[in-house]
Amino acid sequence: MSDERVQFPTAMRGYEKSAVDARIAALEKALEEARAQVEQLDAKTMQIAGELSEAHRQLREAERPTYSGLGSRIEQLLRLRDHLDGCIGCGCLSLRDCPLRNPGDVLACEGPGARLLDP
Repeated sequence: MSDERVQFPTAMRGYEKSAVDARIAALEKALEEARAQVEQLDAKTMQIAGELSEAHRQLREAERPTYSGLGSRIEQLLRLRDHLDGCIGCGCLSLRDCPLRNPGDVLACEGPGARLLDP
């Protein structure tokens, strides 16, 4: 929404109604778009805050491992094992559905061939 001054054509009594209505409609649309963008950014901020909180929790647990945290770590390892049931562990990372490096084959949109070439 710009702060530029809009000159409305004058009529007998005030401004031309259609010009004022058009400007108000444009401003309302810009406001609606800005509110939608703020709502999206708020949702993304909440998601990132949750991820950050979880990362802090994991970091604290890794710094001072306890038996109570062992259960969640074992659960993570078992879940990883269950997701890797199609992987033979060769290290090629060429599986189309490799849940470690290419979940859901998202790299397919970049074209055929190797996409992840770590040194």
